[in-house]
Amino acid sequence: MYSIVACDDTKIVADILSKCGMEYNHSDILNMILINEDKIIGASSSGITSDSAYIRSIGVLKDYRKQGFGDAISRATINKLSYISKKIEIKGVYQYFEKFGFKNKGEWMIADSEQLIFPSSCKGDL
Repeated sequence: MYSIVACDDTKIVADILSKCGMEYNHSDILNMILINEDKIIGASSSGITSDSAYIRSIGVLKDYRKQGFGDAISRATINKLSYISKKIEIKGVYQYFEKFGFKNKGEWMIADSEQLIFPSSCKGDL
């Protein structure tokens, strides 16, 4: 069984994201971790500006990829941010996020929180 929870321990989040090959910035104030069978296997790092919320990094440890965990923490992060800000930005451009309604804006993807789409199923066996 897995769970996704907020995490105030920036060292834990930075460590997991580093192991996933992702960056972490200590100015990010909304961090989440993905726990599976009492082991932290993934994390997301997000922040808030005066006019938007943004996702800097989402990562899952290599041994746990392609099992739906990345999809689960991505959905949880997007959902949480949708209650915080009308606009959500993602650093980078990834086709995966288009299914939620994000649009490519150069180096970032942007979505209106009120227009988000959550497809009915996660990928993988969770």
